[in-house]
Amino acid sequence: GFPKKHIKTLNTAIGAAIAAMGPASFLQVLPLNITDAADVDRTWLLPLLKTHIQNTDLAFFADSILPITVDLKNLAAEAAAQGLALQEKSNLMLRSQLVYLLPS
Repeated sequence: GFPKKHIKTLNTAIGAAIAAMGPASFLQVLPLNITDAADVDRTWLLPLLKTHIQNTDLAFFADSILPITVDLKNLAAEAAAQGLALQEKSNLMLRSQLVYLLPS
């Protein structure tokens, strides 16, 4: 794995990239891939996005984040219908984390 002593430095660098590029450009380079099982899931970016998103417009959230929250809600409903409670809760938790990215 990645040496723990470098994680803080890596988080600082990624956070600086999010702040400098803006979330829309950053996520074009390094997408979250939350609902795409074929790609690498990058949910670990969510806390960094929450901390470092600055001066972005609501269009970014409407165009990029809202569709993912809808997909996660649908996936949660499908999981519930199949009796997969853990998967349902996981999808709902991720959905909540995405909603919290909205500026307060």
